[in-house]
Amino acid sequence: MVKPTINSGRSGCLILLLLKARSEFLSAFLRRNGYDVSEVPTPDNLVALCMNNPIYAVILDICELGEIEGWSVAQSIKMVNPALAVILLCHGAVPEVELPTGVDALATDSDLPGLLMILARHIEKRVAAHN
Repeated sequence: MVKPTINSGRSGCLILLLLKARSEFLSAFLRRNGYDVSEVPTPDNLVALCMNNPIYAVILDICELGEIEGWSVAQSIKMVNPALAVILLCHGAVPEVELPTGVDALATDSDLPGLLMILARHIEKRVAAHN
């Protein structure tokens, strides 16, 4: 089982990150805002951790979304844990495009308060569905 890196005010709200480059800034920002955060080194590790761990959301770097034979990391996550929020993190402006299959929301690394709002909305939905 994944151990949260710190105990936060959002107890049990573990967020997994799959980023092209390690981001101490994003991790620290999410922790300061009450989330437990764990960066995952590979897509395979990410999908495996999503199977049996209490994870509330995954933030995927747009550079890591790639499809192989029509299948993406986001689709694999949804296959093993359909309730998990998958947020695609863009660099710069959020493109005006249809959400890729398996992705619940788009966010940008240039609007971190917006990312927090997206996370909160999806986590509230998940908590409400379990109550």
